[in-house]
Amino acid sequence: MHDVIGAYQRLSHIYNLYIKSAFPLRYRSLAAEREEILQKPEILSQPPLIEPVPIYPSSGLDLQAAAKQLPSKYHDLAQLGKMLFDNGIELYDHQWQSLQEVLINQKDLVVTTGTGSGKTECFLLPLLAHLAWESSTWSPSKPKPNNHHWWHNNNNRVSQWKEHITRKPALRGLILYPLNALVEDQLRRLRKTLEAPEIHNWLDQKRGKNRITFGRYTGETPIPGDETPQKLQKLRQELAEWEQQQNKISKANLSVNPDLPYYFPRVDGGEMWSRWDMQDTPPDLLITNYSMLNIMLMRSIEQDIFEKTKDWLAEPNHPERQFFLIIDELHAYRGTPGTEVAYILRLLFSRLGLTPDSPKLRIITTTASLEENAEGKKFLQEFFGRDEKQFAFISQPQQPPKVNARKSLINHQDAFANFAHSVQSNPLESMGQPDINDQNVANAISTLTNDLGYVSSSSLSLERQLGESLENIDAGEALRDACQNVNGSVRATKVEDLQKQIFPNSQRGDKSMRGLLLALGMSKLDNGRSPQPVRGHLFFHNLQSLWACCNPNCTKVDHTKRQNDSPTIGAIHAKHRLTCGCGSRVLD
Repeated sequence: MHDVIGAYQRLSHIYNLYIKSAFPLRYRSLAAEREEILQKPEILSQPPLIEPVPIYPSSGLDLQAAAKQLPSKYHDLAQLGKMLFDNGIELYDHQWQSLQEVLINQKDLVVTTGTGSGKTECFLLPLLAHLAWESSTWSPSKPKPNNHHWWHNNNNRVSQWKEHITRKPALRGLILYPLNALVEDQLRRLRKTLEAPEIHNWLDQKRGKNRITFGRYTGETPIPGDETPQKLQKLRQELAEWEQQQNKISKANLSVNPDLPYYFPRVDGGEMWSRWDMQDTPPDLLITNYSMLNIMLMRSIEQDIFEKTKDWLAEPNHPERQFFLIIDELHAYRGTPGTEVAYILRLLFSRLGLTPDSPKLRIITTTASLEENAEGKKFLQEFFGRDEKQFAFISQPQQPPKVNARKSLINHQDAFANFAHSVQSNPLESMGQPDINDQNVANAISTLTNDLGYVSSSSLSLERQLGESLENIDAGEALRDACQNVNGSVRATKVEDLQKQIFPNSQRGDKSMRGLLLALGMSKLDNGRSPQPVRGHLFFHNLQSLWACCNPNCTKVDHTKRQNDSPTIGAIHAKHRLTCGCGSRVLD
């Protein structure tokens, strides 16, 4: 996000407009008093927290170059995984290490890098590389049956892939999460990675119109239980809604939010439609949580998912086949719950015809708190039942910011304030993100780079020029230093506290801070990344109640402002209290 502060102001404005329209008041003076109360901090929202995303060493390789350095059978990773990274983005060094350890050294992985370090790519990259290679051996898909979209015209259900897929269906990978919220986030990532038009085109041309299939199997997945006419009708309605959503999105202007399509399932891609379809034809990638996995292993209705995977793994002519088990947030499985999950995994291995030390099993896990020491290795061995020597640890410590770097931007506070004004003087005028291709924005960037003392180079893009100018004045270091607490950790920090530290005594500190964050969000270095990526945390409260003094003659009210309509209550309050300042009772 380019504009954290502007986005917060826009959302806050929209929220207030909603309250006015959804909860109108009879008296205008009372509505004005309510609006004044709601504008106060921490009533409806809190100002943003700004978190500098840790910067990690680059591998110096983008995905194309990294794929070329892998064994030749994995070169197509450059195509299948291209949506994981924006153009020109280089892999972090630990992401490149992950590829080498899994694909070349045949190791299991424990990724212990921090938040925002691209841990998801550490497990997706090896998995996609393996799928890119295996999919090259698949025979072309048959044409879809005419009644494939069976929910039209009240047709009987047609299994999503059973009628025309020719490869042997099986789980190639299982991604296990402790929480459904994490499942939903990963589902969006997989949609963007595997459902983008350019990926579909490549699969059509190079993989015989096959798809990399994936599915979420949780309590949210339609439809539980055996098929009945009533449940079939419910699924028919669900798929019809998916199709309507897809049609609406295809007509929408995606310039404001190009990722919008990936928040919704589509009916013509690789995402599985229902539990019944996954029971008929197991997806290549299954995403679930450990509770649902436990239930699946106990019920007969899901038995074919595991049996078909077992048969696929056991085929004697394919010793190279591997089942990828990916466990995110491994640190969540400590104590008694961890023991239970460990037993679930052993049952899973048994159902798939694997042993914990099988070479056909590949384990990749991420965690924020497991260290490469005797205790950490013992935990891995006990949790997975696998020799701890099979695991490779990948970690990258965060580098501390430069000492007192927060003071380095004081002389540039007016330049950043002017930049914010030039890019978007009023964040409420436009609901979208500033566009770097807009001429006014381009001019603002040129002016800022000059004000920061950067000698422009016409051979570089504006984003690169802006990135280098910010790096020259240690803008990223200043932000990280201002977010450093007394323990030396870089933490999310209130935007007002950052203003006081980076732009002290400035009358335009809020605009200077917004200009700095805008500039960081719109800039890039030669590795394709911002000099300092930033994550914004926005907090909004649900409106519960307002409280009112029951005395219409309340002394805590400016009655001169109520002369025109004279409401029959006293002062209003945002928080519960027994009595008003005038001494009268306060009611909900």
